[in-house]
Amino acid sequence: MKATSIILIYLLLNSFLFAQNKRANIWQIVGAGQLNFNFDPVQVNQNIPALAINISSQSATISDTSGNILFYTNGEIVANALNDTMPNGTGLFGKNLEGFNNVIIVPKPLSNSVYYIFYVTWYYDGVKMHEELAYSVVDMGLDNGNGDVVQKNIVICDSISQRVAATFHSNGKDVWVVVHKLSGNEYNSFLVTPDSINSIPVVSNSGTLYTGSNSYCTGQMKISGNGSMIAASMRTAKDSSDLSQFNNSTGIISNTITIQDGMYGIEFSPDNKKMYGAIVSSLYQYDLSYWNVDSILNSKEIVFSGTTLAKLGKAQLASNGKIYIARNGNNYLGVINNPNAGGAACDFVLDGLSLNGLICPYVLPNFISSYFDFSTSVESPKLRDSKFEVYPNPASNVLQITSEELQIKNCKLKMYDLFGREVLETSITGQNQTIDISQVQQGVYVYKIEDNKGVVKSGKLVVMR
Repeated sequence: MKATSIILIYLLLNSFLFAQNKRANIWQIVGAGQLNFNFDPVQVNQNIPALAINISSQSATISDTSGNILFYTNGEIVANALNDTMPNGTGLFGKNLEGFNNVIIVPKPLSNSVYYIFYVTWYYDGVKMHEELAYSVVDMGLDNGNGDVVQKNIVICDSISQRVAATFHSNGKDVWVVVHKLSGNEYNSFLVTPDSINSIPVVSNSGTLYTGSNSYCTGQMKISGNGSMIAASMRTAKDSSDLSQFNNSTGIISNTITIQDGMYGIEFSPDNKKMYGAIVSSLYQYDLSYWNVDSILNSKEIVFSGTTLAKLGKAQLASNGKIYIARNGNNYLGVINNPNAGGAACDFVLDGLSLNGLICPYVLPNFISSYFDFSTSVESPKLRDSKFEVYPNPASNVLQITSEELQIKNCKLKMYDLFGREVLETSITGQNQTIDISQVQQGVYVYKIEDNKGVVKSGKLVVMR
């Protein structure tokens, strides 16, 4: 493949991923309130037409790639950007249950107008209880661009707990939709492609055994921004949470670590190295830098401890790199201002964002986690003065690294593909070092040179043969 072709792919992928981030720039938080992350600081909008739609416990919002809201839903009703109910936008079987996150919106891959609303049903038809994963289809090309629900309540599978999460496939195009069975320790990962929704899931058995009671899943299920981990909180029955590895190429979930802390809210930091758990009066932080049971469990930090009046609930990472935490019945959201930092340095503020009189519900909107994959950002981090040089670029089978530093200690070179997956890590031990990259496939990569104090140099590297 020619270097120009590889560079073109890099530019197209980065443009795609950057645009996807704006998909989550509007959060519909109550019937007449929005958070607008197209502005810095975030803008709280409350003077918009009210709609009689209850999103106190469940919500999902989707915007276009420019950050303009398209529609939102609570799994029962679908409302357009004008706050009107969409044609055919009532009668969805998703149940607006307190304490769960059971609805999410997924754009159909490679489509400019079609969207899927996935939700978990919860109703009794007189014969049996329905606890199913279902979806409805929205076509934004209809009703003068305001959208129309063209299909409703298509069931994929049954006996599902009241949580759903989604992330991009490693190809950056398809989407994994992940649920957990109501009984046992079975996760189901469904692949959404441009052609179809595959109704045959990838099945993984890992983690805590559920006993068929939804008290096992009062909380959130979240996938990390880079698609490498998944966390599921279990409040009430077990007072514990499962943290697992997720393979976004295969959909397989494995290597579960059970954390003996019950949580309502759960979220990953932008750099995917921290996990936060919120439960009423406390906020916990775990360091995920090393996938080791003892390391993760022993890393627990209590970054906030207060009274039950704090009412900490669901957590959601935003496109500005901060984590917001719902506080039921309050006029403020909690905010973790620097979630990549350890301990108190993460800067959690209980009354972090005023809602200008709006009353916060239990939840914040549910999004595809890949919208917050900061590892693919086109912006470079702020670096210290660096004396390293990396060449040639493009490179073939070897990479040369030189430095003016007389003493080089604890330096490493790391390379990542455009989806944030690490493909190479090697130590830098001298002022002039040749590194073998013959096992790295040709393509475009991000490289970082790190020491004990952080990143000292980063850039883009083309591998071409």
